[in-house]
This record gives sequence, C-alpha cells and structure tokens, in this order.
Amino acid sequence: MKFQWFAVSVLLCLNVSVALAQQGQGNSSGPPVIVTSGMGAIKLKADQAWVSIAVDARAGKAVDARNRAAIQMTALQTAIKAVGIPADALKTSSFSLEPQTEEEYGAKVRVREYSAKNEIEVRVDNLDLLSEVLDAAGTVKTSDTLSVSVAGLRFAVRNGTTADKDALTMAVQDAMTRASAMAAGAGRALGEIVRIEEQSIAGTSSGNNKSVRIQTRSGTNAPQFAPPSRVDTPVEPNQIEFLAYVTLTIAVR
Repeated sequence: MKFQWFAVSVLLCLNVSVALAQQGQGNSSGPPVIVTSGMGAIKLKADQAWVSIAVDARAGKAVDARNRAAIQMTALQTAIKAVGIPADALKTSSFSLEPQTEEEYGAKVRVREYSAKNEIEVRVDNLDLLSEVLDAAGTVKTSDTLSVSVAGLRFAVRNGTTADKDALTMAVQDAMTRASAMAAGAGRALGEIVRIEEQSIAGTSSGNNKSVRIQTRSGTNAPQFAPPSRVDTPVEPNQIEFLAYVTLTIAVR
C-alpha cells in the first residue's frame, strides 16, 4: 500500500514538472516586449473652495438645544448669504442631537445636558469672497453653551475632468518616450502596443506648490500706510496638481 502511494506521488510530481516546463516554453516563444511606466502632471490654479462650518448649542433639555442651534444656524446662513453667496451653494452635511452624560456615585449615569450640532458645507465659486465667508462665522453670537467652528476647508478646480484626461495623455506619451529610448538602446524598434494600464492613485494633492494670493474686496492687501478698518482672514490656496500613472507593455522587433 505504501509503495502504491509513493508511486502515485512520484507520478503527480512528474506531471506538474512537465506542465511547468511546457508553460515556460510557451512564454519564451512569444514576442519580446518592453514594460515601462509613465507619469503625467497638470497644475492648475484653484478656482473653487468648499468650507464646512458647524454650530453647536447645549441646553438642559433636548428641545431647547435644538431650538438654539436652529436660531444660530439661521443667523449663520443669513451672514454668509449677505456676502454674496447664493442659497443653492449651501447644503446641510450633518446634524446630531445627543445627550451628554456623566457618572455619579454608585455607578449611576445621568444626563447632564443635550448637545445639538448642525454643520453646513458652503461652495465658494468666487474666491474673492472666501475670506468674507470665513469671517461670517465670527459674526454669529456665541457663549459658553453656544459656539461656531470652521470644521474644514478644501480647494478644487471646476474643470478637473479635463485636467485629469490631459494628465493621462501626458503619462502615456511619457511611457512611449521611455519605451523608445529602451528599444533604441537595445538596437530594436518598437512594435504594436500589447497593453496599457492606468495605475490608481489617491487623487490630487497640493504639495509644496507655489501659493496663490487671494485679493479680497474689503482690502486685505491694502498698503501698510493705509490699513483697512477691518482685516479679513488671509487665505492662500495652493495650486491643484492632477497626477496620472500608466504602465505600458509594447512589443519590440
């Protein structure tokens, strides 16, 4: 019985070895190829911004916390629209009403107060208004139980789809140039393209690109000898960089 099992094992190993050898011979008989990569990068000036602003109200009763947050958010939206932002550029991104609890002696938990948080996202298509949008958050009345916070700020390019395609075209051209150089170095000529693959990346980044100064209507950049009565929040968005990576497989002859 043991001898039969040993014979079967040897036969299986021989079959696998023959299959691998045949596979290796099949690969070696194919046309030679060059595999290289290419990168494309497009940098554009940011022409749009998204600002997240949140209001937070606390009170002993849930209904009071919600009511105070509603009044505060209404005042915030009114202040933002007053600087020239249209109503359709504002949208609610989140809302929460939660009890704030604390432990007492004897492992008992009681509700200390309620917190109502309402957050909106503001689309700013005219960056000249960005500083004033940020400063509008400071015009809303606040207290120990009533607060306003800028939760986030990001920049974008409205024609990002076109820039992304341009970067992809540049990446393919870069890969072709590299493949041509490799073929010339080997004394060969390029043949047909076998495969082009786009490599996924995390998205866009601003990196350490040169920043762009934003000039506000209220005179943030006024001469030092004539300071304005009110100074806006200075904002300097970086350029947006669109990156594309491809892998090119091309036959040589």
